[in-house]
Amino acid sequence: MGEPETIVDTLADVGQLIRDRGSTLRSHVHERLFEAIPEARNIFSEDLAGAHVDLPRALAWVLERSLIDEPLDPALVKRLRELAKDHRRHGFPPDTYDLFGLLLGDAIAEVVGDDLPSERVNAAIALVGRVCSEMREAATNADEQGIAYANAAQVTSVEKPAYGVHVVQLEAGMPVEYVAGQQVPVRPTQCRGEWLNLSPAVPPNHFGQVEFHVPPEVPVEKGEYWTIGAARGNVTLDPERDALLVGIGTGLAAVKALVFDLLSQETTQDTRPQVHVIIAAQFPAALYEVSTFTALAASQEWLTVTPVVDHPDNPVAVSGDASGDADVTPVAFPVEKVVSGVGMFWGRQIVVSGPDDIVATVYRALREAGALASDIQTITPTGADQWPVPGSPD
Repeated sequence: MGEPETIVDTLADVGQLIRDRGSTLRSHVHERLFEAIPEARNIFSEDLAGAHVDLPRALAWVLERSLIDEPLDPALVKRLRELAKDHRRHGFPPDTYDLFGLLLGDAIAEVVGDDLPSERVNAAIALVGRVCSEMREAATNADEQGIAYANAAQVTSVEKPAYGVHVVQLEAGMPVEYVAGQQVPVRPTQCRGEWLNLSPAVPPNHFGQVEFHVPPEVPVEKGEYWTIGAARGNVTLDPERDALLVGIGTGLAAVKALVFDLLSQETTQDTRPQVHVIIAAQFPAALYEVSTFTALAASQEWLTVTPVVDHPDNPVAVSGDASGDADVTPVAFPVEKVVSGVGMFWGRQIVVSGPDDIVATVYRALREAGALASDIQTITPTGADQWPVPGSPD
């Protein structure tokens, strides 16, 4: 006879229902949260569009990876603790997690309680209590260690270098902790309750100077203060490998930070890997920073720069106040075809930064052309899927 089959009893069934009924769960949580803490309503936008969007999926992710009556997985605990430190930017004291755990447990019972055995629902509620305890402890420890919950940075300048792009310079007065290629949650003054996932366009520095590239629909005025939360993401470059860096639209910010970070590293021209930067936009008036990169490439033998546009001519609707890099003649060809062309990516590590849909198109083109998934890193406004369903790569 063979060995008896081991049955792994997670709470995946509860997690799946919560994924399916996520909007209902959010509504229940918000109703109870605002009753218990009325002032909490002020930190979210009027329509609650961005409030706790990931909560159902994050909760499901935890349930799908947790065993009944077993300690939480150490890797899961580590992630929960990092999340708790990140959420300190919202301004709630650590003991709020105790209340939130109770509210979330009540919401789970209401949303899925009629469709699952009571022991399954109760196990999920108990697990939520343990999760919130871990997060409360992590937030408390961060407070006791004097770790800043966020940085307040003043807008010192706003430039419009090209169509559809605003370059915002800020100063925090103290170092903002991140590494080139990471993103930070940013709340502009005029965006109540809305956090943007932005890539700093310069490497970190001792002066707390930060640069962001944003679309014009993000309201900004010189002199106002933006709130910057804890950095996230793990896009990095191997300093010994050649690289292909693709910046699409405002996605150029992350590429700029990576290039200038490489420039700051102590090494000789002969030992630096070759770096090819693709600066992509829809049309010439939307290109920017090309002159900066080409001037840098003229003095750095390891750097090559290619501007690319989908369309060679500017649309009639483009106003004349932002002409882009008018002196540069770009390659007029779809960026995904340029990047996946013969010899472009061979043997290189690849970073693609830009809008979600275009980055996805470039990624598919690279994979179809033979690029290894392990060689491609992507940076988008929504970021990677942090809470995948079971069976997806974490």
